[in-house]
Amino acid sequence: MNKYSIKYTDDTDFSYAVGRVRALEKKMIPYKVFYQLADSKIDEIKKILAESGYDFDKIEESIRNDVVAINEWVNKILNLNKNYEILKNIYLFYYDIENIKNFIKLKKSDIKKIGYKIKFNYYAGLTEEKLISIIDKNELVNNKYKEIVLNYTQKALSESSQAVIEYLIDKMYLEIVYKILKDLKIDFFLYWFENYINILNLKNLVRFKLIDESVETFKQFFFNYGEKIISLRDFIEIYNRKLEELPIAFESREFYYVVKEGIEDFIKNKRIFLFEKLCDDYILNIAEKGKMLSFGIEPIFCFLYGKTIEYKNILILCNSKKLNLKSDKIKEILRKTYV
Repeated sequence: MNKYSIKYTDDTDFSYAVGRVRALEKKMIPYKVFYQLADSKIDEIKKILAESGYDFDKIEESIRNDVVAINEWVNKILNLNKNYEILKNIYLFYYDIENIKNFIKLKKSDIKKIGYKIKFNYYAGLTEEKLISIIDKNELVNNKYKEIVLNYTQKALSESSQAVIEYLIDKMYLEIVYKILKDLKIDFFLYWFENYINILNLKNLVRFKLIDESVETFKQFFFNYGEKIISLRDFIEIYNRKLEELPIAFESREFYYVVKEGIEDFIKNKRIFLFEKLCDDYILNIAEKGKMLSFGIEPIFCFLYGKTIEYKNILILCNSKKLNLKSDKIKEILRKTYV
Protein backbone atom coordinates (compact mmCIF):
# COMPACT_ATOMS: atom_id res chain seq x y z
CA MET A 1 0.00 0.00 0.00
CA ASN A 2 1.41 3.38 -1.02
CA LYS A 3 1.17 5.69 1.95
CA TYR A 4 2.91 8.95 2.61
CA SER A 5 4.72 10.06 5.72
CA ILE A 6 3.45 13.59 5.40
CA LYS A 7 5.59 16.52 6.47
CA TYR A 8 3.78 19.84 6.73
CA THR A 9 5.23 23.31 6.33
CA ASP A 10 5.67 25.45 9.42
CA ASP A 11 5.87 28.88 7.87
CA THR A 12 4.89 31.66 10.25
CA ASP A 13 4.69 34.10 7.31
CA PHE A 14 1.14 32.82 6.93
CA SER A 15 0.02 32.98 10.58
CA TYR A 16 -2.13 36.05 9.87
CA ALA A 17 -3.48 34.47 6.69
CA VAL A 18 -4.48 31.30 8.51
CA GLY A 19 -6.32 33.43 11.04
CA ARG A 20 -8.11 35.16 8.18
CA VAL A 21 -8.98 31.76 6.70
CA ARG A 22 -10.61 30.76 9.98
CA ALA A 23 -12.78 33.87 9.79
CA LEU A 24 -13.73 33.16 6.18
CA GLU A 25 -14.57 29.55 7.02
CA LYS A 26 -17.24 30.80 9.44
CA LYS A 27 -19.04 32.41 6.50
CA MET A 28 -19.13 29.17 4.51
CA ILE A 29 -22.34 27.14 4.33
CA PRO A 30 -22.28 23.88 6.35
CA TYR A 31 -23.54 20.60 4.91
CA LYS A 32 -26.44 20.42 7.37
CA VAL A 33 -27.69 23.78 6.08
CA PHE A 34 -27.51 22.60 2.46
CA TYR A 35 -29.34 19.43 3.52
CA GLN A 36 -32.11 21.46 5.20
CA LEU A 37 -32.37 23.83 2.24
CA ALA A 38 -33.11 20.86 -0.02
CA ASP A 39 -36.48 20.69 1.81
CA SER A 40 -36.99 24.47 1.84
CA LYS A 41 -38.95 26.76 -0.43
CA ILE A 42 -37.12 29.13 -2.74
CA ASP A 43 -37.81 32.22 -0.57
CA GLU A 44 -36.02 30.61 2.38
CA ILE A 45 -33.13 29.50 0.16
CA LYS A 46 -32.75 33.05 -1.16
CA LYS A 47 -32.59 34.38 2.40
CA ILE A 48 -29.90 31.93 3.58
CA LEU A 49 -27.78 32.36 0.44
CA ALA A 50 -28.01 36.14 0.76
CA GLU A 51 -26.57 35.91 4.29
CA SER A 52 -23.47 34.31 2.74
CA GLY A 53 -23.28 36.86 -0.06
CA TYR A 54 -24.98 34.90 -2.87
CA ASP A 55 -27.93 35.98 -5.02
CA PHE A 56 -30.20 33.05 -5.97
CA ASP A 57 -31.48 34.81 -9.09
CA LYS A 58 -27.96 35.69 -10.25
CA ILE A 59 -26.11 32.75 -8.78
CA GLU A 60 -23.39 32.36 -11.42
CA GLU A 61 -22.60 36.07 -11.25
CA SER A 62 -22.50 35.86 -7.44
CA ILE A 63 -20.04 32.98 -7.56
CA ARG A 64 -17.93 34.82 -10.12
CA ASN A 65 -17.80 37.90 -7.86
CA ASP A 66 -16.80 35.73 -4.92
CA VAL A 67 -13.99 34.15 -6.95
CA VAL A 68 -12.71 37.59 -7.94
CA ALA A 69 -12.72 38.79 -4.32
CA ILE A 70 -10.93 35.68 -3.07
CA ASN A 71 -8.40 35.89 -5.89
CA GLU A 72 -7.45 39.43 -4.87
CA TRP A 73 -6.95 38.22 -1.30
CA VAL A 74 -4.90 35.20 -2.43
CA ASN A 75 -2.61 37.43 -4.49
CA LYS A 76 -1.85 39.57 -1.44
CA ILE A 77 -1.27 36.58 0.81
CA LEU A 78 0.99 34.63 -1.52
CA ASN A 79 3.07 37.73 -2.21
CA LEU A 80 4.20 37.50 1.42
CA ASN A 81 6.45 34.60 0.50
CA LYS A 82 7.98 34.37 -2.97
CA ASN A 83 8.52 30.62 -2.53
CA TYR A 84 4.78 30.06 -2.73
CA GLU A 85 3.79 32.80 -5.17
CA ILE A 86 3.69 30.20 -7.95
CA LEU A 87 0.61 28.65 -6.32
CA LYS A 88 -1.38 31.51 -7.84
CA ASN A 89 -1.06 29.71 -11.17
CA ILE A 90 -2.97 26.71 -9.80
CA TYR A 91 -5.80 28.82 -8.44
CA LEU A 92 -6.09 31.18 -11.39
CA PHE A 93 -5.74 28.52 -14.04
CA TYR A 94 -8.47 26.38 -12.48
CA TYR A 95 -10.93 29.01 -13.67
CA ASP A 96 -9.32 29.35 -17.09
CA ILE A 97 -10.07 25.78 -18.12
CA GLU A 98 -13.70 26.32 -19.14
CA ASN A 99 -12.69 29.49 -20.97
CA ILE A 100 -10.10 27.59 -22.98
CA LYS A 101 -12.65 24.87 -23.81
CA ASN A 102 -15.15 27.50 -24.96
CA PHE A 103 -12.45 29.20 -27.00
CA ILE A 104 -11.65 25.93 -28.80
CA LYS A 105 -15.33 25.22 -29.46
CA LEU A 106 -15.66 28.62 -31.11
CA LYS A 107 -12.44 28.18 -33.09
CA LYS A 108 -13.72 24.86 -34.43
CA SER A 109 -17.15 26.24 -35.29
CA ASP A 110 -18.17 28.19 -38.37
CA ILE A 111 -18.43 31.42 -36.39
CA LYS A 112 -16.13 34.09 -37.78
CA LYS A 113 -13.51 35.36 -35.38
CA ILE A 114 -14.53 38.97 -35.84
CA GLY A 115 -17.25 39.81 -33.37
CA TYR A 116 -17.40 36.59 -31.39
CA LYS A 117 -17.05 36.67 -27.63
CA ILE A 118 -16.03 33.92 -25.27
CA LYS A 119 -18.37 33.40 -22.34
CA PHE A 120 -16.19 33.80 -19.26
CA ASN A 121 -18.01 32.15 -16.37
CA TYR A 122 -15.45 32.99 -13.69
CA TYR A 123 -12.43 35.16 -13.11
CA ALA A 124 -9.86 34.38 -15.75
CA GLY A 125 -6.12 34.85 -15.70
CA LEU A 126 -6.12 34.22 -19.45
CA THR A 127 -8.29 36.84 -21.16
CA GLU A 128 -9.70 36.44 -24.64
CA GLU A 129 -6.92 38.64 -26.02
CA LYS A 130 -4.22 36.51 -24.37
CA LEU A 131 -5.77 33.30 -25.70
CA ILE A 132 -5.83 34.71 -29.22
CA SER A 133 -2.18 35.73 -28.86
CA ILE A 134 -1.15 32.29 -27.65
CA ILE A 135 -3.12 30.21 -30.15
CA ASP A 136 -3.38 32.43 -33.21
CA LYS A 137 -0.10 34.34 -33.01
CA ASN A 138 2.14 31.82 -31.23
CA GLU A 139 3.08 34.48 -28.72
CA LEU A 140 4.31 32.99 -25.45
CA VAL A 141 4.66 35.94 -23.13
CA ASN A 142 4.90 36.45 -19.35
CA ASN A 143 4.21 32.86 -18.32
CA LYS A 144 6.48 29.84 -18.64
CA TYR A 145 3.43 27.55 -18.73
CA LYS A 146 1.99 29.12 -21.88
CA GLU A 147 4.06 26.74 -23.98
CA ILE A 148 2.13 23.88 -22.41
CA VAL A 149 -1.11 25.74 -23.12
CA LEU A 150 -0.13 26.17 -26.76
CA ASN A 151 0.87 22.51 -27.14
CA TYR A 152 -2.39 21.11 -25.77
CA THR A 153 -4.71 23.64 -27.37
CA GLN A 154 -3.17 22.94 -30.77
CA LYS A 155 -3.75 19.22 -30.21
CA ALA A 156 -7.33 19.90 -29.11
CA LEU A 157 -8.02 22.03 -32.18
CA SER A 158 -7.06 19.07 -34.38
CA GLU A 159 -9.55 16.74 -32.65
CA SER A 160 -13.16 16.14 -33.65
CA SER A 161 -14.24 14.32 -30.47
CA GLN A 162 -15.56 16.61 -27.76
CA ALA A 163 -14.58 14.03 -25.12
CA VAL A 164 -10.97 14.01 -26.34
CA ILE A 165 -10.89 17.83 -26.38
CA GLU A 166 -12.11 17.93 -22.78
CA TYR A 167 -9.51 15.34 -21.77
CA LEU A 168 -6.64 17.20 -23.44
CA ILE A 169 -7.47 20.50 -21.74
CA ASP A 170 -7.89 18.79 -18.37
CA LYS A 171 -4.56 17.02 -18.93
CA MET A 172 -2.95 20.35 -19.75
CA TYR A 173 -4.09 21.78 -16.42
CA LEU A 174 -2.96 18.72 -14.46
CA GLU A 175 0.47 18.77 -16.10
CA ILE A 176 0.95 22.40 -15.05
CA VAL A 177 -0.25 21.68 -11.51
CA TYR A 178 2.06 18.68 -11.19
CA LYS A 179 5.08 20.68 -12.35
CA ILE A 180 4.30 23.40 -9.81
CA LEU A 181 3.82 20.97 -6.93
CA LYS A 182 6.97 19.03 -7.75
CA ASP A 183 8.95 22.27 -7.70
CA LEU A 184 7.49 23.25 -4.33
CA LYS A 185 8.28 19.82 -2.81
CA ILE A 186 5.57 20.06 -0.17
CA ASP A 187 4.58 16.54 0.90
CA PHE A 188 0.96 17.34 1.66
CA PHE A 189 0.32 18.92 -1.75
CA LEU A 190 1.75 15.92 -3.58
CA TYR A 191 -0.22 13.56 -1.34
CA TRP A 192 -3.46 15.41 -2.13
CA PHE A 193 -2.70 15.70 -5.84
CA GLU A 194 -1.74 12.05 -6.39
CA ASN A 195 -4.89 10.93 -4.58
CA TYR A 196 -6.82 13.30 -6.83
CA ILE A 197 -5.26 11.65 -9.91
CA ASN A 198 -6.08 8.17 -8.61
CA ILE A 199 -9.70 9.21 -8.13
CA LEU A 200 -9.90 10.74 -11.63
CA ASN A 201 -8.62 7.49 -13.13
CA LEU A 202 -10.96 5.47 -10.92
CA LYS A 203 -13.93 7.55 -12.11
CA ASN A 204 -12.98 6.95 -15.74
CA LEU A 205 -12.55 3.23 -15.12
CA VAL A 206 -16.04 2.90 -13.65
CA ARG A 207 -17.71 5.17 -16.21
CA PHE A 208 -16.17 3.35 -19.17
CA LYS A 209 -16.98 -0.09 -17.76
CA LEU A 210 -20.61 0.91 -17.27
CA ILE A 211 -20.95 1.74 -20.96
CA ASP A 212 -18.90 -1.29 -22.08
CA GLU A 213 -16.04 0.73 -23.52
CA SER A 214 -12.86 -1.13 -24.42
CA VAL A 215 -9.74 -1.05 -22.29
CA GLU A 216 -8.08 0.83 -25.17
CA THR A 217 -10.49 3.70 -24.63
CA PHE A 218 -9.64 3.76 -20.94
CA LYS A 219 -5.93 3.85 -21.76
CA GLN A 220 -6.52 6.85 -24.05
CA PHE A 221 -8.04 8.82 -21.18
CA PHE A 222 -5.59 7.82 -18.44
CA PHE A 223 -3.91 10.56 -16.35
CA ASN A 224 -0.31 9.64 -15.58
CA TYR A 225 0.93 12.31 -13.17
CA GLY A 226 2.57 11.31 -9.90
CA GLU A 227 5.22 8.96 -8.61
CA LYS A 228 2.89 7.12 -6.24
CA ILE A 229 -0.28 6.84 -8.31
CA ILE A 230 -1.74 3.48 -9.29
CA SER A 231 0.01 2.54 -12.54
CA LEU A 232 -1.69 2.17 -15.89
CA ARG A 233 -0.68 -1.50 -15.90
CA ASP A 234 -2.46 -2.10 -12.59
CA PHE A 235 -5.55 -0.20 -13.74
CA ILE A 236 -5.69 -2.28 -16.94
CA GLU A 237 -5.57 -5.50 -14.90
CA ILE A 238 -8.42 -4.17 -12.76
CA TYR A 239 -10.36 -3.02 -15.82
CA ASN A 240 -10.56 -6.58 -17.10
CA ARG A 241 -12.38 -7.75 -13.97
CA LYS A 242 -16.15 -7.93 -13.58
CA LEU A 243 -17.85 -4.86 -12.09
CA GLU A 244 -18.73 -6.64 -8.83
CA GLU A 245 -15.06 -7.65 -8.42
CA LEU A 246 -13.74 -4.07 -8.52
CA PRO A 247 -13.90 -3.40 -4.75
CA ILE A 248 -11.56 -6.25 -3.84
CA ALA A 249 -8.99 -4.91 -6.32
CA PHE A 250 -8.72 -1.74 -4.21
CA GLU A 251 -8.87 -3.43 -0.81
CA SER A 252 -5.42 -2.17 0.21
CA ARG A 253 -6.15 1.43 -0.81
CA GLU A 254 -7.31 4.25 1.44
CA PHE A 255 -10.28 4.87 -0.86
CA TYR A 256 -11.43 1.22 -0.74
CA TYR A 257 -14.74 2.22 0.89
CA VAL A 258 -15.43 4.61 -2.01
CA VAL A 259 -15.31 1.74 -4.50
CA LYS A 260 -17.08 -0.76 -2.24
CA GLU A 261 -20.03 1.44 -1.27
CA GLY A 262 -20.28 3.11 -4.67
CA ILE A 263 -20.27 -0.11 -6.71
CA GLU A 264 -22.60 -1.92 -4.31
CA ASP A 265 -25.07 0.98 -4.57
CA PHE A 266 -24.86 0.92 -8.37
CA ILE A 267 -25.47 -2.83 -8.55
CA LYS A 268 -28.45 -2.50 -6.21
CA ASN A 269 -30.02 0.76 -7.44
CA LYS A 270 -28.56 1.21 -10.97
CA ARG A 271 -27.34 4.73 -10.25
CA ILE A 272 -23.91 6.34 -10.21
CA PHE A 273 -24.71 9.30 -7.92
CA LEU A 274 -23.34 7.79 -4.70
CA PHE A 275 -20.08 6.69 -6.30
CA GLU A 276 -19.47 10.18 -7.76
CA LYS A 277 -20.32 11.81 -4.43
CA LEU A 278 -18.04 9.47 -2.46
CA CYS A 279 -15.16 10.26 -4.83
CA ASP A 280 -15.54 14.00 -4.27
CA ASP A 281 -15.99 13.55 -0.52
CA TYR A 282 -12.81 11.46 -0.29
CA ILE A 283 -10.71 14.24 -1.82
CA LEU A 284 -12.29 16.77 0.52
CA ASN A 285 -11.45 14.52 3.49
CA ILE A 286 -7.78 14.84 2.54
CA ALA A 287 -8.07 18.62 2.33
CA GLU A 288 -9.43 18.62 5.87
CA LYS A 289 -6.10 17.22 7.12
CA GLY A 290 -4.34 20.39 5.98
CA LYS A 291 -7.15 22.53 7.33
CA MET A 292 -6.27 21.72 10.95
CA LEU A 293 -2.78 23.27 10.90
CA SER A 294 -2.12 26.55 12.69
CA PHE A 295 0.82 27.61 10.50
CA GLY A 296 1.93 27.07 6.92
CA ILE A 297 0.47 27.32 3.44
CA GLU A 298 -1.68 24.16 3.66
CA PRO A 299 -4.79 25.69 5.33
CA ILE A 300 -4.96 28.36 2.61
CA PHE A 301 -4.72 25.79 -0.18
CA CYS A 302 -7.35 23.58 1.48
CA PHE A 303 -9.70 26.51 2.04
CA LEU A 304 -9.55 27.37 -1.66
CA TYR A 305 -10.43 23.79 -2.57
CA GLY A 306 -13.23 23.85 -0.02
CA LYS A 307 -14.67 26.92 -1.76
CA THR A 308 -14.87 25.04 -5.08
CA ILE A 309 -17.02 22.41 -3.34
CA GLU A 310 -19.23 25.11 -1.84
CA TYR A 311 -19.78 26.58 -5.31
CA LYS A 312 -20.66 23.13 -6.62
CA ASN A 313 -23.24 22.59 -3.87
CA ILE A 314 -24.75 26.04 -4.39
CA LEU A 315 -25.18 25.35 -8.11
CA ILE A 316 -26.63 21.90 -7.39
CA LEU A 317 -29.14 23.41 -4.96
CA CYS A 318 -30.17 26.42 -7.06
CA ASN A 319 -30.38 24.63 -10.40
CA SER A 320 -32.23 21.68 -8.86
CA LYS A 321 -34.81 23.97 -7.26
CA LYS A 322 -35.29 25.84 -10.53
CA LEU A 323 -35.95 22.48 -12.20
CA ASN A 324 -38.36 21.47 -9.40
CA LEU A 325 -36.25 18.42 -8.53
CA LYS A 326 -37.50 16.52 -5.47
CA SER A 327 -35.65 17.20 -2.23
CA ASP A 328 -34.52 13.58 -1.74
CA LYS A 329 -32.86 13.65 -5.16
CA ILE A 330 -31.08 16.89 -4.30
CA LYS A 331 -29.78 15.39 -1.04
CA GLU A 332 -28.37 12.42 -2.93
CA ILE A 333 -26.06 14.57 -5.02
CA LEU A 334 -25.04 17.24 -2.48
CA ARG A 335 -21.33 16.98 -1.64
CA LYS A 336 -19.78 16.96 1.80
CA THR A 337 -18.77 20.49 2.71
CA TYR A 338 -15.53 21.92 4.07
CA VAL A 339 -17.20 23.23 7.23
